[in-house]
Amino acid sequence: MTLNFQDIAERFYNPWHLDTQTLLNVVDNMYSPGMICADLYLEYNKRHSWSVEDSLFKDGCAQQGYGAGLRAVHGEQIGFSSTSDLSPSLLMKKAAETRAFVSADEHKSRRLEMHSIPTYAAYYNQEILNIDLNEIKDLLLSIDAAARARSPMVSQVLIDLVYSQSECIIVREDGRIGFDRRPLIRMNVTMLISDESGKTYHGYYGFGGRYDWAQWRSLWNIPDLIEEIYRLACLEKTAQPAPSGVMPVIVGAGWPAVLIHEAVGHGIEADFNRKKTSIYHDQRGQLVASPLCTIIDDGTVTGLRGSLNIDDEGEQTQKTVLIENGILKNYLFDRQNAALMGEKTTGNGRRESAFHCPMPRMTNTYLQAGSDSVEDMIASVDDGIYAANFEGGSVDITSGQFVFSAHEAYRIRNGKIAEPVRGATLIGIGPEVLKQISMVGKDFKHDPGVGTCVKNGQSVPVSVGQPAVKIDQLVVGGENEK
Repeated sequence: MTLNFQDIAERFYNPWHLDTQTLLNVVDNMYSPGMICADLYLEYNKRHSWSVEDSLFKDGCAQQGYGAGLRAVHGEQIGFSSTSDLSPSLLMKKAAETRAFVSADEHKSRRLEMHSIPTYAAYYNQEILNIDLNEIKDLLLSIDAAARARSPMVSQVLIDLVYSQSECIIVREDGRIGFDRRPLIRMNVTMLISDESGKTYHGYYGFGGRYDWAQWRSLWNIPDLIEEIYRLACLEKTAQPAPSGVMPVIVGAGWPAVLIHEAVGHGIEADFNRKKTSIYHDQRGQLVASPLCTIIDDGTVTGLRGSLNIDDEGEQTQKTVLIENGILKNYLFDRQNAALMGEKTTGNGRRESAFHCPMPRMTNTYLQAGSDSVEDMIASVDDGIYAANFEGGSVDITSGQFVFSAHEAYRIRNGKIAEPVRGATLIGIGPEVLKQISMVGKDFKHDPGVGTCVKNGQSVPVSVGQPAVKIDQLVVGGENEK
C-alpha cells in the first residue's frame, strides 16, 4: 500500500489555484544563504464529533479548514508566520515577511527546483471522512443500551467519539517535497454506578488510533467493552484507602508507560538538552537506568496514535533507540536542534497544526519487553502496591520529579494480590526510579490509543507502551500509613 501525492495535492491545488512550482517559489522567496532550513507546511483538516448522554445521541460539531505555516530558521532564531488564506500572492508575501524576521541579507532568487517526491509505504492511507451517520448513531446507542442493561446500579453512561483526518504537504529549501494523510479516531466511554446510599462510582475506558472505520471496529466488541468498564466501576466501589510510604511497586503494562513518557521522554528531547535545561543534557553514554531497560521511540508502528509517514519537517520517521541496556544513547532531534548540535534529525519534528512551529516531540515511546512474568513479580513482594493502570500526572523536566495517580491499583500482601485500593499516587525522580527497576515483564503492550502530549502549549497525539515492571522502592502517597 502506497500513498499517492496527487491525491493529496488535489486537495490544495484545485481550490487555491496552486501548483508545485508555485510552492517551490514561495520557499525560495523565504530562504537566504546561511539559514539552517526554510519550509512551507500546507494542511487541510476535517474533524467531527458525536456523543451520547442521558441516552440521547448528539451529532456534534463538524470542523474543517486550511492552513499554511511558513518557517525560516537561522541559527537559534526562528521566523514564523501562518495564514488560513492559501492564495499564491499572499503566500509569497508571507514568505518575504518570514525571511525578514531572521535575515537582513538581500534575497537572491535561486529558481528552486523540485528535488524529489518520495513514495511512502503508507502506515495509514485510508479515506475516512465519508461515514454513514446512521451507523455511528446505531453504534453509540447500542453501547449505551448494553451499559445500562449490565446492572440496575448503572445511573449514567457518557460516550464521546471523535474522528478526524488531516492532509499535509511540506516543501523545503532543498527542493524536497513531503506529504501525508493522517486519520485519527478515539472513543471514550464512562459508566456511573450508584450504591444504595446514592454514592456514585465510575469506570471508563478510551481507545483509538490511526485507523479507518472498518479497521477500528474490528479491534473491539461491545460486550467486552462494557464488562471492562463495569469491572472498573465496581473496583472503585470496593476499593480501600491506599497506604503511604516507601515500598515496592509493580507498574502494569500498556498505558502506565506514560510515566516513562513524562518522567524520561521529555528530558530526552533535543531542545531541552541543547539549552541544558534537561537533567540528561550531559549524560549521553552514561548509565541512566537499570540495565534491564531499553527505551525506544518509533514513529513507524502501524495504527498507533503517534505514527507518521513523515514528521512535520518532511523527514521520514524512524525507530530511535534512546536508552539501551540502561545507557543513554540518543536524543530526539528536529532539523534545527540537530544542526545546532552537529547531529542528524531523527524525524521527530512535530507541530500541532499549520499555525504552530515544529519542535522535537515524541511519537510512540516504549520500554522493550523483558523475560519476567507478572506472577513472579507479585510473588517477590511481601508488602507493596500493584498499580495496574494510571490516570493523570505531572513532571518537572529540569529535575525529573514526577507525580502520577493510579486509576486501578491493588495492595500486595505476602506475594499475593489483595484488596483494591484508591487514592494511590506515585512520587519520584525519573532517572532514580529507572535505576530501581529490578524486573521487566514479557507482557508488553501499547496503550489503547488515548495519548495526547502537551508541550509549550502544543498538543500532538502520541502512544506509549511497556510490559509490567517492578520498582524496588518508590514513594506512594495514600490515605493510610503503611
